[in-house]
Amino acid sequence: MNTDKKIRVLIVCAGNICRSPMAEAVFCHLVEEAGLANHFEVASAGTGSWHVGERPHPGTQAVLKAHGIGLSSTKRAQQMSRSDVEVYDYIVAMDAENAPISCG
Repeated sequence: MNTDKKIRVLIVCAGNICRSPMAEAVFCHLVEEAGLANHFEVASAGTGSWHVGERPHPGTQAVLKAHGIGLSSTKRAQQMSRSDVEVYDYIVAMDAENAPISCG
């Protein structure tokens, strides 16, 4: 694997307080377990703005903790921007309603 350029992954859901921060934490955990943390840059965002600045949902935090998966204490909800399409190599939507890219 080329070590010069990290693979950039953005995980997207509606508000960025439940599903996408959980998926981000699990993805990072698995990448670390595989010894590939230096090869990836992973983030999450929401398609909506109503939770920007909030911590992940307490239920999300509890599930991750129960499974021994860390979550950054600085993690705050953010909204996806148009420029993210150019910045990230992969954008993973948690469901079809939040698929941020349309062709055409």
